[in-house]
Amino acid sequence: MSNWSGEEFTIPVPWGVIAGRKWGDSKGHPWLALHGWLDNAGTFDKLVPLFPKNHRLYCIDYPGHGFSSHIPKGMMYHFMESTSYLRRIANHLNLDKYSLMGHSFGGAISMIHTGIDSEPISHVISIDLIRPYVVESNVIVESAKNSIDTLFTIERKFEMEPEKVYSYEEVFKKLELALNRSNNQPHKSKDSIDTLLKRGLQKSKCGEGFILTRDARHLVPTLQRLTPQLYKEVLKRINVPHMIIKSDKSLFYGDEEEVMENVKLLKDSNPMFEYVLVDGYHHVHLDDPKKVITHIENFLNKYPV
Repeated sequence: MSNWSGEEFTIPVPWGVIAGRKWGDSKGHPWLALHGWLDNAGTFDKLVPLFPKNHRLYCIDYPGHGFSSHIPKGMMYHFMESTSYLRRIANHLNLDKYSLMGHSFGGAISMIHTGIDSEPISHVISIDLIRPYVVESNVIVESAKNSIDTLFTIERKFEMEPEKVYSYEEVFKKLELALNRSNNQPHKSKDSIDTLLKRGLQKSKCGEGFILTRDARHLVPTLQRLTPQLYKEVLKRINVPHMIIKSDKSLFYGDEEEVMENVKLLKDSNPMFEYVLVDGYHHVHLDDPKKVITHIENFLNKYPV
């Protein structure tokens, strides 16, 4: 195993930069590592140093997260558009063949991107995400107005009020409560919260506290939702070594039986698919990365890069 240290990097994009942290052998097999909703690249700080040698990991702050630029004012973030960011990143880094690893939202984007365009993808790993929230087409139509209304509500709020400044203790508690909700019980790892806040905060202009780096527009429900049928159609097209690592104490983001139908589909359609359960919660890769790296090593031994 490698005892790596990370290095900051930025990639120019039309609206600013996509930021991240790169780790490992500069000539090693490249991976793009994608964090969960409202998290940042720091989510992989504990897992990546345990990765096998001869790998190069680019841990990305998705636009509007961490140190990456927010999209222009007046615009909305769209779930499916996130896959285009991966193409921009890969093009800038001159990656002809690379692997994807994602946690939660990042796991969904990793699988969707692979299903849409598997040719440049070598492997895909999703940590604690089998299926994102999906809805039937009638719900997409019915919820569209709410998405637009929410965008304008947030815009008005930030036009009329100065950006909120927090003490470190206040924002620590705020993130702790959010993790409690994602785990459906109290979050026990204080170190994980400190790790995420390294990229989740920046000093306020007044110098008396901190502001959140994430863009509040990520709280707007996406207009581009997936139906169960569309998601299954994407999964059928994944034809590379693929592993889902599921935490046994975390949520399923939908009816468990319906969600597990996607695992069966993947097993039936891809002989290189692996599904494993680990003891832990939603951020198990950050809370206790040794439980996760063992399965990644086994996966890469079975399907070498």
